[in-house]
Amino acid sequence: MTMTPRERMDALFSGTHTDRPAVCLHMWGRYPFQVFGKEALWDEKRVPGYADVYADFMRRFPCDWYHVCEGYPWRGGLPSPPPADGFTPEMTREAVDRWVDGNFDGQTISREDAVASGMYDHVRALRDRDGDRAMVVPNSGAPGGGFPWLSWEDQMILVQQDQDLVAHYVERDCQRFLERVLAAGDQGADGYIFSEGYGGACDLSSPACYEKVFLRPKQTFYRQVRDAGLLGIGYFLGGILPFIDLINKVGVDGVLIEESKKTFHLDPVEIRKRLDPRVILFGNVDSYLLLTGPSSAIRDAVARQAEARAHGPFVHANGSPLCPGTPPEHIEAFLEAASR
Repeated sequence: MTMTPRERMDALFSGTHTDRPAVCLHMWGRYPFQVFGKEALWDEKRVPGYADVYADFMRRFPCDWYHVCEGYPWRGGLPSPPPADGFTPEMTREAVDRWVDGNFDGQTISREDAVASGMYDHVRALRDRDGDRAMVVPNSGAPGGGFPWLSWEDQMILVQQDQDLVAHYVERDCQRFLERVLAAGDQGADGYIFSEGYGGACDLSSPACYEKVFLRPKQTFYRQVRDAGLLGIGYFLGGILPFIDLINKVGVDGVLIEESKKTFHLDPVEIRKRLDPRVILFGNVDSYLLLTGPSSAIRDAVARQAEARAHGPFVHANGSPLCPGTPPEHIEAFLEAASR
């Protein structure tokens, strides 16, 4: 019997068999808006109209979930409490607490405020329109990704000089961000994808640093996401091979990975063998390959990654957002090859 995309993904996450391989597009980003001539909507980052673009994109390129952006608040914006009196970006626990509790660039908001702002209205619209057939999963940066008031260089120095302080910041930021995740759930999201990596990528710190600074607060965060009835999916950026054992301890339901680049090589077959068998792995066919082709090379890349399915639950996917200008026939070649 043919499964719906929702039934297929539900089966994977529950550890049961599917009728065919699952295939998901990393459709977060500009490309869906470009395809339908609505890039201005993406540039404005305003929610109204997002749902129509994603629904049209899913009809044009049928896959097994809606991987959508987190919308920009549009109904009057978000409440922005005034900064705490005398706040300065000094590097102390008290400063972190005052900053998180006082004014997080307008983002220290309650679950109710986030719903009222309209930032997840497109999630509700897609869930009401197509939720019985396909999952809706928003994606944004993960909590604890870095101090907004510090330069990248200063963040990298701080995580070496004062790991206890950074761990405190990560814990508080996870508490803050959970409100937005719960709001997405209120609007019908099935899960949430968090782009994980301090300063931009996991491999910018060592595994020992990750274990001391990030592991415990991330374990708590993903457990709270799961307790809320949502799938917690980590998009772990960078060369993550030295971090697989730690990722297994975090408690994620799924792992997205980048394509191989820079100085690292990420083979989904190798990662699938090492990843906890309860965790879904999403593949990393190179989005630049989808841009350049040819279709025969895309089909070959899909075939190489298909071996991962022999070693645990695996979803065929591209490793980063679809590149603007990608020929539709290349996406079609990927979807056709992956779903066979």
